[in-house]
Amino acid sequence: MKFPNYRERLRKREFCLFFGVSRALSGRYRGIAEDLRRRGYTLLRFAGKPYFLPVLLRHAKHVFFQPPCEGYLESIRAWCIEHKLPATYLEVGHFPQKDTIVMDRMGVNAESELMRGSLDFVDERIMQNYRRFVREWRANHRCATPSPEESGYIFCPLQLEDDRNIAKHSPYQSMQDFIRHVENKFPDDTVFFKRHPKDANPEGCYAISPKSRMVAGDPLMWAKNAKLVYGINSTVLLEAHLLGTPVEAVGDGFLRHPEKEKVLAALVDKQMPRTAADYGYWLSRYSDFHRHDNPLGKWKYCFIRILYAPLSLPLTTRLARKCRVALSVLRRKRARKGA
Repeated sequence: MKFPNYRERLRKREFCLFFGVSRALSGRYRGIAEDLRRRGYTLLRFAGKPYFLPVLLRHAKHVFFQPPCEGYLESIRAWCIEHKLPATYLEVGHFPQKDTIVMDRMGVNAESELMRGSLDFVDERIMQNYRRFVREWRANHRCATPSPEESGYIFCPLQLEDDRNIAKHSPYQSMQDFIRHVENKFPDDTVFFKRHPKDANPEGCYAISPKSRMVAGDPLMWAKNAKLVYGINSTVLLEAHLLGTPVEAVGDGFLRHPEKEKVLAALVDKQMPRTAADYGYWLSRYSDFHRHDNPLGKWKYCFIRILYAPLSLPLTTRLARKCRVALSVLRRKRARKGA
């Protein structure tokens, strides 16, 4: 990999620094990255814990996190709050996940500002757009109907056990505990369980009663034709609610909010197409991107912090040397300004 001349980049205030390898900005967040570049910002991205973090944060206009923010990432977030550096969480959307992303000032799911803050901003325009979206969603999801003998069942989509919804916002620490709870709660009903598509556990790893079944296929088909969808906060539950199926959620999540229709309307309003041409509306409403410049630095560039801790790679000797050169140039420029 050929690295740019950092001294020249610093003179032009177009400083880019890469740690490890990440395709985040060329994939899921490509649209918003291109929009920010058109606005004149340079994007810095990291696969793991960056070196010279205090220096980078001092000159940042904004910080974007991709959850989960755990370990040292929590300290970065606390640092941003303490020094009033605007920060925003980026995550996949819901309707559907593969085509949308969302941003939030506080977190995602149960930690979202929709759960912790006021919903007064949800006006009649947002509610009308939500009702129109629900009509279109139902028209576009006319799922196949199971055979007549497969009716009157309860559908339970399972989650990943290491998902934050399970670890932090659920009374159940394993899917086997949840299965046992469901079968005890509905002893007279037939329950259809469906594994999460990313569940790497082998087939037959979950013990279920003879009356229950483990099904496969489109989860929306099973959700639409169920008499009840029961599960821990997940996108399938939100989609089932839009389809009009009765939904009961356990744990902390959007569907447990007393004003869940307002929450869902806000979710629809805040989700952004991955390929949108202009993200100005969402940056203004659902982030503090335009609130003010970084009080610790006056450079006009944007620090995009995309977090994939498992992909963190150590610095090569050559890259470490170039980083030290960049840091020394930064220090000299600050010293000249102080003089």
